[in-house]
Amino acid sequence: MTGTVLAILAALAFGVGDFAAGIASRRIHFLFVTLVIEAIGVILVGAALLLTGPPPPEFSSLAWGAVSGIGSAIGTLALYRGLSRGQMSVAAPLSAVGAAAIPVVVGFLLGDRLSAVAIAGVVLAFPGIWLVAKSSAKTTRTGTADGLVAGVGFALLFVALHQAGDTLWPVAVGQLTALVTVAIATALYRPPRPGRRDAIRDRWWILAAGVLSISATIAYFYASHVGLLTIAAVLASIYPAFTIVLAVLILHERPTRAQLAGLIACGVAVTAITVA
Repeated sequence: MTGTVLAILAALAFGVGDFAAGIASRRIHFLFVTLVIEAIGVILVGAALLLTGPPPPEFSSLAWGAVSGIGSAIGTLALYRGLSRGQMSVAAPLSAVGAAAIPVVVGFLLGDRLSAVAIAGVVLAFPGIWLVAKSSAKTTRTGTADGLVAGVGFALLFVALHQAGDTLWPVAVGQLTALVTVAIATALYRPPRPGRRDAIRDRWWILAAGVLSISATIAYFYASHVGLLTIAAVLASIYPAFTIVLAVLILHERPTRAQLAGLIACGVAVTAITVA
């Protein structure tokens, strides 16, 4: 049960964080937004390590942490690129379904075994995730590519953190790796620098996104260690549901019938997995 609660909290933090980052990305290039978010994560997880003082783990744990950071950077950049190109309608659902599907396969190969009710919940979660993240906008191959790449990146993050040790060291290494990767991408692409007015206006959205992003990663990290990889990854991947709910409440957007159906499916799936 603890793993289930942590995974749901991770989904909540991921979803709210994506909403905050999306607001900021409307005026500031997504590369700069991502770069600051990753930097905030490094500072916070570094502070947590100083306070808790766990001994450094084995090299393999740190290596898995670095792999998780590469996956996080690839997934975030691909997803935000899809958003910036106006292809969120296909990039978001593909990324969320991919982030859940690949760890489910890996979890099965590693020995995860679920009850019939939990299996039903996992199966129902996939169309729920797709529907809740999908809009009625026209899609293109570009959006499909962004979504597929993002899904693989997030799946790599989920699997690698599950394979890492049980202290925050792998999370810290992963966060630092993600920061370096995004910094390299920003230096190579050289996006236009944000104006001072936009930076001041959106600083709280970016700060919130940074705090929520690392909080979600840590919550998922512990969820995947106290529970099954399959359950943790699927529950964490329902994050688009929380983004949609915030868009309705704060931006007064009207959800489509498909999104409402997806919200209901996700709710039933979470209930089934929780009671199993």
